[in-house]
Amino acid sequence: MHKEELVEVTQADRELGFALGLWKDQYGNILDSAAEGRYDGSVNMQRIARHRLAHSPSPDELVSPETYALGLMVEEMGESLKLIGKALRFGLDAPGPKIPEYGGLTARQMLPVEIGDLHAAIRYASMAGVVKMSLANLAEEAKLAKLLDPLSRDANGNRLAPALSAETGNG
Repeated sequence: MHKEELVEVTQADRELGFALGLWKDQYGNILDSAAEGRYDGSVNMQRIARHRLAHSPSPDELVSPETYALGLMVEEMGESLKLIGKALRFGLDAPGPKIPEYGGLTARQMLPVEIGDLHAAIRYASMAGVVKMSLANLAEEAKLAKLLDPLSRDANGNRLAPALSAETGNG
């Protein structure tokens, strides 16, 4: 029997390894050591793992279009929510962080970018057959009508949404 050696496993290795089922023992159990960033396996298993990682399948082979579309929507919603959270905390027109993601732009300047990315994800999901845009458009129209109706009330009897004036939006 040979001595087992430790191999560093990156986050990308772990994600791909779990997706491919690499970090499982002979019984199909996920190995905890892989989740901790180290894999205590035999040299042969390491060679197999390196070979499989080097010859990894394309994204088309890893997930279905539906799964990818759902993940993409979640990611883009998360990015939009993060930006909206910053806008609520620091203001819509406060300068953003000086990092490449924001480039110092304000939340008001970044919102069209993030919302555009979300719209693209939703359209991709529609193309992948996850959602019928005709039904989503009908729901959008009904929701907007409810928000604009001065008679629409919340559970406390308050107007559902603030009234919009001609100066409010710049659509």
